[in-house]
This record gives sequence, structure tokens and C-alpha cells, in this order.
Amino acid sequence: MYPEIMLNKYPKHLEKADNSERVIEKRFFNASIGWIRYKPLLMYISDKEHYQENIKKVYKNLESCIPAMNKIFQIYDFSILLEELVKYSVAAVFFVVFFGVYFYAIDLLISLIRSAF
Repeated sequence: MYPEIMLNKYPKHLEKADNSERVIEKRFFNASIGWIRYKPLLMYISDKEHYQENIKKVYKNLESCIPAMNKIFQIYDFSILLEELVKYSVAAVFFVVFFGVYFYAIDLLISLIRSAF
């Protein structure tokens, strides 16, 4: 709606948002996908020890509520949330491990450079 924001150009006036039922449903669907993509990383960072069991609980909860959501929002298939959860739960672990190793390597390199001088 405001792509110029990424260029630090902010609107002086806000456009009226379309709040028809279909637009609201689409926003809810997209927000649900966004949250499911973010949730695994948040869960991993906040509770590594119980990460796998917590992800399994979220998956089971989604499995049980998705049929009802699909009935309410008939034009959207919320079962994609299960796929996204699986994909991003693996990505969350990879992200944390990768950047953990990356930052460890940088710290090691800095300490080696300091010890050389």
C-alpha cells in the first residue's frame, strides 16, 4: 500500500483501507501464514529444550482446528499452515545453528587477530 516507506518516504495522508469482508478474510489468511512462519523461530529461541514437543503440540492443535477454519473461510485453504509450520520449524533450527556458528567463527577470528598484535 505504501512501498515508498522502504525508501524512508512517508505518506502525508493515509489512504482509506478497503474493509470489505473478502479483504478482511484475505488479510487474516495472510496474517495467519505470517505468524506460522515466525512462530517456530520464536519458540526455538525462547525454549530450545522443549522445542520439538512444543512444535508437535502446535501441529496437533492446527490439525484439529483447520477443518473449522476452512468451513468459515471457504475460499482459503488453511491446511497450508501445516506445511508452513513444518518448513519453517526446520528453517528456524537451521537459522539459529548457522548464525551461532557464524558468530562463533567471527569471535574466534577477532580473538586470533587481537592475539597477533
